[in-house]
Amino acid sequence: MKKIFLLLTALAALFSFSCSKKNDVVKMGTNAAFPPFEWIEGSEVVGFDIVVSNLIARDYGKQLKVVDMNFDGLIAALQSGSIDFIAAGMTATDERRKNVDFSQAYYSTNQVIIVRK
Repeated sequence: MKKIFLLLTALAALFSFSCSKKNDVVKMGTNAAFPPFEWIEGSEVVGFDIVVSNLIARDYGKQLKVVDMNFDGLIAALQSGSIDFIAAGMTATDERRKNVDFSQAYYSTNQVIIVRK
């Protein structure tokens, strides 16, 4: 729960700088192929990132528009202003940090290779 609060706080701060006061819509870029964070169900993108992003948008009186795109195009879309923020299970690497700012991490995981004994 603490990590979710940190995410909400960090994204709220980002929204205050990136969202125009004249615009009632905030655009979240994602790649809907990473359950449980985002996936397509019927014709809708759903998942953890969508729920959290909707809560933040609501707190700012904005409507969330989810923009599903190729993962490799997310940072370019953010830089061009096509989207306002990214929520897509993106790891904060040194290379990516050269181009964008990241919020506080809201999920940690370890990846391993599993082999037979």
